[in-house]
Amino acid sequence: MIARAEAGAPSGAFSDVDVSAVVADVAELYGPVAEDEGIVVETAIAEGVHLRANRELIGRAMVNLLENAVKYAKPEGEGSGHITVGLRSDAGRVLIEVADNGPGIPEEDRKRVLERFVRLEKAGRKRGRVWACRWSTRLRGYTAAPSASRTTPRASAR
Repeated sequence: MIARAEAGAPSGAFSDVDVSAVVADVAELYGPVAEDEGIVVETAIAEGVHLRANRELIGRAMVNLLENAVKYAKPEGEGSGHITVGLRSDAGRVLIEVADNGPGIPEEDRKRVLERFVRLEKAGRKRGRVWACRWSTRLRGYTAAPSASRTTPRASAR
């Protein structure tokens, strides 16, 4: 499905999606998983945010982001993990953000993380993360970029 979207899937693959509901559903689904790992999940999800998009791809992107956040949310050393899931609309754009207090993506790898099939993990090392949402950089009107070192990448769309 991602390959079809990257190739310019027919517009029929896109429909009006209640992004607020998708983001809230995935956050709710991963709440107990995070809790089992001693991680607190907070949400700041604007209601009624809609986007012409593919619901399944947005759902998959959220699952990937939250799985990675749960995997890496614990800070190095002592302390508890914390994940924030946010959604807002700003100046005609939709911003989905998943942030955690884990070690983050090393600055030198932030551009590489958007390349196809890149894995930042190395055997025996827990630093770095795989970001499977690079598809968003290829879809019409979508942008994606790793943000601050302790934040999972953001994706936004018009």
